[in-house]
Order: sequence, then structure tokens, then C-alpha cells
Amino acid sequence: MSTQNLKDIIQETLKGDVQKNALAFAAYLNTPDISIERQTTGYWADKIYFICNFKEKSLCYIAINEYEENQCFIWSDDSGSQWFNDFPLDEHTKHIAWKNVNICTNPNACGACPQKKGTPMTIFGKEYKSVCLTSFSFSNPDTETLACMKKLFDIRKNDIMNNA
Repeated sequence: MSTQNLKDIIQETLKGDVQKNALAFAAYLNTPDISIERQTTGYWADKIYFICNFKEKSLCYIAINEYEENQCFIWSDDSGSQWFNDFPLDEHTKHIAWKNVNICTNPNACGACPQKKGTPMTIFGKEYKSVCLTSFSFSNPDTETLACMKKLFDIRKNDIMNNA
């Protein structure tokens, strides 16, 4: 690839609605307070993987074509935040969020969960027994899911600003 820029890589590697929605998410991230860094060493050396930080705290992670071709995979990072417990959201948005809760299904394969078994969490009033440290995961989000994601990441940004 000719560049390390997220937008350029999306345009070079993704197609159709996957590309359109990934570009919309990249545009959402394109603010002075968010840094987007491609990881190019170690495990990530031959992959397309980005860490996005808001005010120097983890906001989300993006992998392109990690699991299959024409795939944009985005994980949240809530770092143990309690903001998702009962944050006021409309029911429709809650249902989209609940469909994308990242349940820890193979704790031995993932290095994200410190206890290697996930964490009990309450997310928008619904209890889960084994949630990954990256509480939400989104694969090729559609327009509706993208709107939900933006709300979730706005919640996380508020969490970071209020707990920095």
C-alpha cells in the first residue's frame, strides 16, 4: 500500500457499502482530539490495524481485511468504564448496541481480557456474564449501526473527558 493513512487504505482495500460506511466512520474520527495510528510492528506488522485514541486514551481499534476480504472490523475500548451501565439511550439504539456486545467466547485465544474469561457487565440495563475488555465489536457496520456506534463512541469520549 502506498500510504499509512486510514482513509486512503479504506479507499484502496474496501468496496461498495463497506467502503462507504468505513469512510463515514473515518470522517467521524477525523478530529484534532483523535489520533489514528497504524500498528506496523510485532503481530500487526503484516496486518492493517489501527489504534484510535481520544485525548491519549484508547477509543477504538480498527482492523481491515483481518478475518475476511472486504471487511472493516471495529472494536470499542471502554477500559472498565461504568458509563454503559444505564446511560440513557432510546430503545432502538440499545437493541443495536446489545446485538454488538463483544461476548468473550474463546478467552484463551484473546489477549484483551485480563482474567481470560471476560468480565460481568451491565450494558444499558442488560446484564452480561462474560464481556470482553473491548465491550463492543462491529463487522461491516451498516448505516443504522454506524449511527449507534457514533453514539457509543461519544459516550466513551465523555467518559474520557470526565475521568481524565
